[in-house]
Amino acid sequence: MKTEDSPTQIIKLLEHEVHYYEKLELLLEEQKKIIEEKTIDRLMEVIQKVQNFQQMISKLDRRIKKHMDALDDAKREKIIVQTKNIRAKIESKILDIISLENHCEDFIEREKVEIKGKISNLKHGKNVIRGYSSSVLKNSFISKKL
Repeated sequence: MKTEDSPTQIIKLLEHEVHYYEKLELLLEEQKKIIEEKTIDRLMEVIQKVQNFQQMISKLDRRIKKHMDALDDAKREKIIVQTKNIRAKIESKILDIISLENHCEDFIEREKVEIKGKISNLKHGKNVIRGYSSSVLKNSFISKKL
């Protein structure tokens, strides 16, 4: 790997990474909408796409690290200064993505608690009905004749 090309390559890879983070953010916005609208049929498809972008970003990170490791300290410091704005943009996207993921996770947790409550109420209602049915049956005129 030529170290002269590494700074240029690193900048290109970081630009690709920004692009992937933007796509990932859009997918997470779609995921958020799907979860809030409870149209779960598309959720697995979106989750798969999110995972694919996460894998692509991870590969880019490894390539960037490989290029950075090939640079001497002076060139590494220079590229860090040169890429300050693009790294800030990536960091901002990551924070937005984390916020979206946390929102989705919180929404799903609230739904889970609500569903557990409904199930608990159904079980309680079923037990009340069972108790009522057996006591009515024992005390009914028809059951005494059987």
